[in-house]
Amino acid sequence: MATALMLVLGLVLTAGTFVFVSAEFSLVAIDQAVVEKRAEEGQRGAARVLRATRTLSTQLSGAQVGITLTTILLGYTTQSTIASLLESALGSAGVAWGLATGTAAFAAAVFINVFSMLFGELVPKNLALAHPMDTARAVAPFQMAFTTVFAPVIWVLGGTANWVLRRMGIEPREEISSARSAGELAALVEHSAEEGTFDTSTASLFTNSIRMSRLCAADVMTDRGRVRTLPEGASAADVIALAASTGHSRFPVIGEDSDDVVGLVSLRRAVAVPHERRAEVPVVSASLLAPAPSVPETVPIGPLMVQ
Repeated sequence: MATALMLVLGLVLTAGTFVFVSAEFSLVAIDQAVVEKRAEEGQRGAARVLRATRTLSTQLSGAQVGITLTTILLGYTTQSTIASLLESALGSAGVAWGLATGTAAFAAAVFINVFSMLFGELVPKNLALAHPMDTARAVAPFQMAFTTVFAPVIWVLGGTANWVLRRMGIEPREEISSARSAGELAALVEHSAEEGTFDTSTASLFTNSIRMSRLCAADVMTDRGRVRTLPEGASAADVIALAASTGHSRFPVIGEDSDDVVGLVSLRRAVAVPHERRAEVPVVSASLLAPAPSVPETVPIGPLMVQ
């Protein structure tokens, strides 16, 4: 009778490990936006899952405590029971007592660890990753109740872990941010374009825009030797001609040398000059010349483009 109870206890402890592992992986894998939407729609259990995700660090600590307790108790109780059964069977088969004891202990340890790893960890992990929302709804009540009961132990362990992190200069967080980084958004768009669910040209424009936002002025500066300039004596007609040959629309106007930048002249202002006067209007005239801004190399491209 005692042996049967120990075996049943082993199944119960493995089921407990199953629940804790399911909670751990489902709460991490779940999409926060989906949980919030389901909670707003009034889906059963979604509100509880939402509360669990908002105390994620505490819930994960509780799950880890639960996993540790159930696996330790499984080894302490059921493993010894199985070892005794195997030892009796080997002894009845005529195996020497010392050999039977060692073999039974080793076989019981292997069996219990493989059984616990398979049904207590791998199966619930794969289930939680495949169906995170449904899994979280199913296990959240038990998980949150366990965390409440063992709150003092979890508080001490979690507080110690947070203290260690702060000594390392890392600030612990209670929940995972649901916001996507620019890199993640770019990867999602590229994947959608590859799958044909997003227009390729639009995806390219989007990803290039994200990459540009990471650049600063130094990344897009043109080497001085490659800069096309105009002398102070040039005219509006010279601006139009240089724009046609280079494809550029703005040019520095220089004085005595390349370091003496007088200002900037643009194609837009040059073509605004009447055709018959373009050869006469100099680039240094007030209608054409604009101040040349001084830009630090570290200025991000985004604010610079706005300017």
